[in-house]
Amino acid sequence: MRERPAKQSPLVTFWKRPRALSAFAAAGVHFSETPFLGYFNLRGNPRQDGLVEVVRKTTGVTLPELPNTSKSAGGCAALWLGPDEWLLVTPVEEGFRVFDRLRQALVSHGLESALTDISSGQTMFRLSGPSVKEVLAKGCSLDLDPDEFQPGQCAQTLLAKANALIWRRDESISYDLIVRRSFAEYLALWIEDAAHEFGFHSIQEAASPRDQTTGAVVQVS
Repeated sequence: MRERPAKQSPLVTFWKRPRALSAFAAAGVHFSETPFLGYFNLRGNPRQDGLVEVVRKTTGVTLPELPNTSKSAGGCAALWLGPDEWLLVTPVEEGFRVFDRLRQALVSHGLESALTDISSGQTMFRLSGPSVKEVLAKGCSLDLDPDEFQPGQCAQTLLAKANALIWRRDESISYDLIVRRSFAEYLALWIEDAAHEFGFHSIQEAASPRDQTTGAVVQVS
């Protein structure tokens, strides 16, 4: 029997680059990637009878209707992309199950909608640290001050000329960046370079927290 090919992060070569080591606390920017999540683009009229309820019953998440907001429940999240468009994000290894259940539910209820699996073309970065806003400001025109960009907010933008969906998931001063696979290594390298003056710490996350491995740290003295 032929073995199933192993998944590879779009940053597979980024993580192999040699980096100097330094203390985590000294870095102004902390960078990690969470690969292999499920990403599904959903299109449909939220005023359509039953759409919001079907999604909620299937995924546990209520579709946000306020622009540039998100809602999360049970490890799944829905991010607002437009008046009739959302990005659904699911945990690792849950994607196929969620996608199939939601697709079948939408069809069985006769709802006019489009559900597209875009998981293989996306990845997620998490940026945190005392200098993260300064680094993002070098390549992004959005006001990401925590007083303006509240927990639960998200926005599509350009970061260093690359398309990105920036998401402040929780109360912490950290930002998740959902980026296309084709832009991922370029953007990670840009972030590393932009953070050089503040000190850059990176940690590689595997699909399971038990497989997590420590990456490298770069600090400028």
